[in-house]
Amino acid sequence: MISIKNANKFFGQTQVLADINLDFKKGETVVICGPSGSSKSTLIKTLNGLEPIQSGEITINGKNLKEYKGNELSTTVGMVFQDFALFNNMSVLDNLVKPQMKVLGVPKEQAIDEAMKMLAKVSMESHANKLPDELSGGQKQRVAIARALVMKPQYMLFDEPTSALDPEMVSDVLDVMSALSKEITMIVV
Repeated sequence: MISIKNANKFFGQTQVLADINLDFKKGETVVICGPSGSSKSTLIKTLNGLEPIQSGEITINGKNLKEYKGNELSTTVGMVFQDFALFNNMSVLDNLVKPQMKVLGVPKEQAIDEAMKMLAKVSMESHANKLPDELSGGQKQRVAIARALVMKPQYMLFDEPTSALDPEMVSDVLDVMSALSKEITMIVV
């Protein structure tokens, strides 16, 4: 479970999160919605340490977020960004293989096998050798989802995963997310 207790976040003098109290249970899919500028993205970025809170507490599986060391958090909480955040100088396959090798210490052949399984899960295995710039927005987002999944997180955070997509690509990504919701806890902005 992810638990937020009395969380407060400021950017300078501006308070963007005020006494937030939320619990996200394993197996749930939770959607956070609201108007632009209401700090939805900031909220989920606090859950994986990308944005520190100034006061309050965030615990993941009973452990304070501040106690996670090194890459430990990235194997517990995965994140899919609205702008894909893929490495454009690396193939789709390498975007999935390199993090496994570096963070998880997985041997290359095993990392390739896992990457291909995840690419198949999001119907992108035939694009493994392409560069991200050769893909459509929807394809890039599916690769970003696969990259997060190879890390085997317990929780997946999605920051407006369809906002940068053409309308015809949205349903492809939503189909993938719908299938994933049966397997993993998801928090979606």
